[in-house]
Amino acid sequence: MQCTVCSFLVTLLENYAIFKKVDIAKFIAEKVVCEFFDNKTKTTCIQTLELLGPAIIEGFLNKENSDVICNKTGLCKGFETCKLHSKSE
Repeated sequence: MQCTVCSFLVTLLENYAIFKKVDIAKFIAEKVVCEFFDNKTKTTCIQTLELLGPAIIEGFLNKENSDVICNKTGLCKGFETCKLHSKSE
């Protein structure tokens, strides 16, 4: 489950940042995306971004999709990929 949540969150971050035309590093640092969630989930979102923010930013800079980024963070340990994206992406 944590692998899927990570991929979803990373995809949401990327799409929202593109849509709003904001710098992804600043967007992650400010944790704006976490405002969309209820208090319990918001807290988890903030903690996740504090822990994984640098890896997520690096992945975006390397043009990696969320499956690749989440696998590199270790959240998808034991899974080949999160498989939210096809291999062609």
